[in-house]
Amino acid sequence: MPRVKRALIASDSVEPINRAMAAPPEEAPPFNAEDIQVVAPDRMETKAREEKFMNERVVIHIEQGTQAGDPIFVELGHNGVNQFVKRGEDQVVKRKFLYSALMAKKVSMNCTFGKDGSGNEFNRLTPSVSTAYRALLVSDPNPQGGAKWVQRVMNESAAAR
Repeated sequence: MPRVKRALIASDSVEPINRAMAAPPEEAPPFNAEDIQVVAPDRMETKAREEKFMNERVVIHIEQGTQAGDPIFVELGHNGVNQFVKRGEDQVVKRKFLYSALMAKKVSMNCTFGKDGSGNEFNRLTPSVSTAYRALLVSDPNPQGGAKWVQRVMNESAAAR
């Protein structure tokens, strides 16, 4: 059988196609003046001190998880800012992330269903709330912070159910 010679395609025999996408038109994001939180002048000093306090660096330790599927890294977030903390190691973080670790909750539901003495069926969901992580404060350079502040936050955490 004789060999068939195939024709070569030259680049000028194919029509060029521009597949580049044009950038979307630039639009200004919507602005709403109500989105701005205004702090009253008489509270400005208090808010500034509080913000400075919450951004101080402290050394924390988050204990290893007790369950088989517990993550190695814990994601702590405060006002849209996240930080990962490795379990089982002392790490320097801002106080606001310690606050998030102390306030984190795990809710599990216990479901009980059956029939009561009169034959009526029931289905009860009982929530059980516990702290999500065992977080420890290793060191805190601020004398107003430290154990007193952690104790206050833990009391606040226990009351907020």
